[in-house]
Amino acid sequence: MKAHAPGFVLGELLAFVVLLTALSVWLLPLALEARQKENENHAREYLRMIAASEQVWQREMGSFVDLRRLSESVPNPPEHRNHLRTPGLAFDSPMVFDGEGIAHRGGYRFRIGMNEESRAVGCWAWPNLRDYSGYDTYWIDFETARVSISPVAASWNDTPGTLAPDRVGLRPIGD
Repeated sequence: MKAHAPGFVLGELLAFVVLLTALSVWLLPLALEARQKENENHAREYLRMIAASEQVWQREMGSFVDLRRLSESVPNPPEHRNHLRTPGLAFDSPMVFDGEGIAHRGGYRFRIGMNEESRAVGCWAWPNLRDYSGYDTYWIDFETARVSISPVAASWNDTPGTLAPDRVGLRPIGD
């Protein structure tokens, strides 16, 4: 009789691979769901920070400003020239901008929304990749600082335009 060499037989290896595959199929969606919820929470918080920073710009300068300028500088009216100030959105890892005025941060994209008179009135936030980064598209109104879920299902290829959404379809969230 031959003695078996130490190690695994093919059947044992196959059973181990099947077990690992089953565990990964079961656990991966749970990990993705937690990441999606975290990205959505961060997106809502970033929108609140953007709205607060925009309100400072509005109070100090009389107008709202684009996201890049909001993240890189501060309103500095003549009567405050000697005050030391920092940008309202001076994140430790800064927002990344593309050439279309869209900022990227934490699995979400952000863009200022305008009214019919081309005046900034709020900000969009939508997932980079729907089903991986998050599900919901958000809108924040700068005057009320209220975050709402938009009926627009935006994602990488389905970018919301620069026009503010119709308020009829928005669902305010209270978190």
